[in-house]
Amino acid sequence: MNRLYLLALLTTILLVPVTEIYAVEKIVFSHDENGDKDIWIMNPDGSNAQPLLVQPGSNETVPKISYDGTRIAFLSNTQGTSLWIMNADGSNDHSIISAQDLFPNAIIHSGPSWFPQDSLIAYAVRDGCCSGLVIYGIRPDGTGNHVLIDSENNLDYCPDVDPVNGCLVVHKSDPGDWGPTADTRVTNICTGEHYTLIEGSAYRGGGWQSWSPDGSRIAHEWLMGPGALYPPVNLFMIDADGSDLTQITFATGDTVYSGVNWSPDGSQLVCHFTADGWEGRYSLYMMNADGSNPHELYLSETSSLTYPNWGDIPLYLCGNLTGTLSNAYSPYSAECDLLVPAGDTLSIEPGVVLNFRGPYKLEVQGTLLAVGTREDSIVFTTDTLVNPDRWRGIRFFSADDRCTLSYCAIENGWTSPDWYWPACSGGGVYCSNSSPRFSHCSIRNNRSCGGGGIACENSSSPSFTDCAIYGNVSEVSTGGGIYCGNLAAPTFLRCIVSSNYAWGGGGMYFNYSNPTVQNCTFVYNAAQEGGFWGGGICCDGYAGTISNCVVANSGGSGIAFPNGPDAVVAYCDLYGNEGGTFGGQFGSYGQIVTTNHNGDPCDQYYNILLDPIFVNSGAGDFHLTANSPCIDAGDSTSLLDPDCTPADIGAFYFFHLPQPEDLVAQQQGWDMLLRWSIVDSTECGHPTPIQSYVVFFKQVFDESWNFLAATPDTFYVHADVIRFAPAMYYEIVATDIDIGRLNAIAHRGMAKEEFDIALARVEAH
Repeated sequence: MNRLYLLALLTTILLVPVTEIYAVEKIVFSHDENGDKDIWIMNPDGSNAQPLLVQPGSNETVPKISYDGTRIAFLSNTQGTSLWIMNADGSNDHSIISAQDLFPNAIIHSGPSWFPQDSLIAYAVRDGCCSGLVIYGIRPDGTGNHVLIDSENNLDYCPDVDPVNGCLVVHKSDPGDWGPTADTRVTNICTGEHYTLIEGSAYRGGGWQSWSPDGSRIAHEWLMGPGALYPPVNLFMIDADGSDLTQITFATGDTVYSGVNWSPDGSQLVCHFTADGWEGRYSLYMMNADGSNPHELYLSETSSLTYPNWGDIPLYLCGNLTGTLSNAYSPYSAECDLLVPAGDTLSIEPGVVLNFRGPYKLEVQGTLLAVGTREDSIVFTTDTLVNPDRWRGIRFFSADDRCTLSYCAIENGWTSPDWYWPACSGGGVYCSNSSPRFSHCSIRNNRSCGGGGIACENSSSPSFTDCAIYGNVSEVSTGGGIYCGNLAAPTFLRCIVSSNYAWGGGGMYFNYSNPTVQNCTFVYNAAQEGGFWGGGICCDGYAGTISNCVVANSGGSGIAFPNGPDAVVAYCDLYGNEGGTFGGQFGSYGQIVTTNHNGDPCDQYYNILLDPIFVNSGAGDFHLTANSPCIDAGDSTSLLDPDCTPADIGAFYFFHLPQPEDLVAQQQGWDMLLRWSIVDSTECGHPTPIQSYVVFFKQVFDESWNFLAATPDTFYVHADVIRFAPAMYYEIVATDIDIGRLNAIAHRGMAKEEFDIALARVEAH
């Protein structure tokens, strides 16, 4: 009840959305310098223009960069007309659908346009020359093709999907006479509703349109009327709701502004430009979003430059890696094995995402300093759909002891395809003769032949503090979450080890090693041979110390000793392990012979076998509730908890705030005035001061307490109570939760037990 959880103990590290891309933003465009239309790329200042994809004998047009910056979708006539995807570096180009896959004589007319999170690509298909235009959506892997927009009796084409939620598609909708009266329409594909943004009768024809990055405005192009062989094409701006239509270019004659697209920050536009009609002198132009400061970026005297798209392309890394990876240029993509050489240092800034694009590893022989923050974690990952072979994890070989990883996520590693030791061990982290320091890290969803999440060998002594190790698998051997062997001596302090799986030692396996495991929580781990070899922990040779830990709900025994007790297990709570509390040859462990200083039954090593009573273990919340037997049940000779009370069992300690003193009740008419003394909450390193007090009330001594009120003051007036209550009992409890949140979770008459659970959830999150 009167508690404050130390929130810094464990952070659930989420995958940072890939939104910021390396270095100079890029513009991709279609260019027919060699006779065929190819995909080119350049810097936004017009420099370093060069081919990105050249396919002799075919035309590739309308390139569009994905939101995560790793892929480019485009149209090609290599196979009739088809929609293609390639990596942002021009590699792995392939068709995902051909128009002929839909129906005979079909032509992919326009598109593509990426949906947010790159979940779908929109494109338009027509049957023959000018009929049957329909807008489709397809997944980037070529599956799930389906109709998005098919207006009755209308031609629907030139789609662009809103960048915010992917429900709104701006497109042309033509009643059938192809151009002069084509409306610009916005269709909500989530609801089926649509509205006309601009009526085509107001202008002659229409072309491309483009959403601003924040989804508030739409830039588009319109032919300005009949008369000339090539009527002028100008750019307009309009709000997404159809208001504030503004012309931003004022070309006359044969001048064309076409293929408009936004800069990633929404401040500028890029477009195709020619002053000599559709067959004349071509250039790419940039201007401010209001049309001011138009200027030429790139010029071709004879060849077309069309469909520019301005986006973010990630930096590709390969080989030796030193210096600093800046958050300003994140995410980074690894295209081969990376190495921090001996004697060199790699620093990684908070918020960086390092995406491994193949079965590559980050090997550290020098110094790795990857120090994130609670708000901006560092993520080592791979896209398992694009890269089903995953990556090979971070591997430390005789690395510098200064290696530090803090607030990092290490996920989706897989070393098993190598099938030899040690290359196949340690799916997320491998340490050989190395002692890096990990804190507030998440090591999750990795796979290997041994040590799915972590493998420590060869006299390594890494430390893991306040880390979450979950969802890892050892496919054919031991240590789903953690493997320790060959004289390794790692330290695990206040870690959550959950939902890992192995042949033996689902959560942790060690042999011929000496790990120290203190105040950790092992829960929901499982092993194929989980009885004899331990669903939670397997201690198989040499030594080790496991203290103040919870081992619960294992698929197999909680802790197993295949060769007899060879580790110290003390002051732990083992509960709900389906294969038994202990497995193998465990001697006197688990035999209830005494009580601990809380008075609960325990074995001679002060291990209890009681429900730890987590706040919500099913939802992954392993904080202790007020009535947990783990509170103050740890090793009384070890360090005290930060609130100066005896050590608790598990990764999260239960914070005891000092209690109000000198409670006085004074009758005032029909009211009862309660007063109590101010508590000095700065003693013993309390991380936050008391912010409010909770008043509980009951009328009968043997009844349960009920919530009465919360107040930031050291007094409370219980109004009109004496008129109706023959007897009154009060309890005042201090809390570090502000009064607004207390009143949001509680109501008068709420049982104290129910309030405790609600308050614990607030404090835990």
